[in-house]
Amino acid sequence: MTLLSLETTTPVLLRAGIWPVRPFTDPNMIQLGEWLPYDWRELKQLQRRWLAALGLGSDVTQSRTRDSFAESSRPR
Repeated sequence: MTLLSLETTTPVLLRAGIWPVRPFTDPNMIQLGEWLPYDWRELKQLQRRWLAALGLGSDVTQSRTRDSFAESSRPR
């Protein structure tokens, strides 16, 4: 899914003069994530802390809505 997203959005962004940066798709970053202790990965704690350090509020870093790609979560 991530690679499909990159394939479809990158050309559009480049034509608009925007250089897309997607650090979580880098193979080294993926490997690092796999090595992290489970309690850091659970509920995306590392990403949440990173977003908080960037100054984003709790509505982003502690969202009550969970990510889901299930069919039932799609709007009709």
